[in-house]
Amino acid sequence: MRLSAVIVVHNAGDDLLRCVESLLKQTCPIEIIVVNNGQNDDGITQLKRRHSDISILSTKVNDGYAGGANRGALSAMGDALLFLNPDVELETRCAELLLERLAASNGAVCGPVVIDGAGNPEFGLSVDLLGDPVGLKSPQQPLYLCGCAVAATREVFEALDGFAAPFFMFCEDLDFCWRALLQGYEVATVIEARAIHRGGGSTPGGYVARGRIEVTAFRIALRERNTLATILTCAPAAWLAIVLPIRLVRILVIAAVATIVGRPDLARELFHGVIWFIRRLPEYSRRRGQFGGRPKVRRRVFWDRAVRDVNSLRVILRHGRPHFVDR
Repeated sequence: MRLSAVIVVHNAGDDLLRCVESLLKQTCPIEIIVVNNGQNDDGITQLKRRHSDISILSTKVNDGYAGGANRGALSAMGDALLFLNPDVELETRCAELLLERLAASNGAVCGPVVIDGAGNPEFGLSVDLLGDPVGLKSPQQPLYLCGCAVAATREVFEALDGFAAPFFMFCEDLDFCWRALLQGYEVATVIEARAIHRGGGSTPGGYVARGRIEVTAFRIALRERNTLATILTCAPAAWLAIVLPIRLVRILVIAAVATIVGRPDLARELFHGVIWFIRRLPEYSRRRGQFGGRPKVRRRVFWDRAVRDVNSLRVILRHGRPHFVDR
């Protein structure tokens, strides 16, 4: 089984070179494809200077992580695909271990343990009872794997029609892995494989840093709208009927608060996200029929792998209100 690594780049800078060189140090041969969504990215310039033989796909359109990853997959020659953010570095034998897991499974999606900038491991992710992401701090069955470093066989990737391109970025990993589980494919963390993720390389925010939650209006708006689409596609009906209205009301509350505190841009983006979701209700209802599995499977996958908690509330109570870093 041959492995192709697809790195989607937007303003990567020095990160890209470190990511590529970590791939070149792996113990198995890897085809490396860099998808340039940043046009005049300094990281691309450095890469051409140091590794002129590496394939670089450049277009005038930035179609986000999801669209860029899909483009890279179409150009890849391997029958196993590893998708990476440029701010990720693979530790020794990481790629080989992922490839071994894919080869041993009859249709699989897998990823390494992801180590954040503070040295904390994440063993995949799940969602809480409100549908918000929860990083798993010990080995257990993940609902999904972080898109910063996730691998799949080409067969599975094509069977699922790749990542959801309309998402642009954020939640495409949740949507992809959840649909894989509903179609009967394995989604697993390879405990022996490790990758270091600096985080925030392409767009700021999204992590707890300096003891506070750092966010941007862009991140919040895209996460909210894409989570709505993913829940509609994949969630069991009973939970969907409860959580979808809750999330819509929460969006309205966030938009109202954003307006009051002087962030009308966030309120505007949230409103556009809800309109985006409403217009695509027929599309994602069809995707539910195509990829959503049988009702019994939807219930089993969710309740076996979801976290029975409201983690998002605990995070806010611990770290305080989010701090915007886009101004």
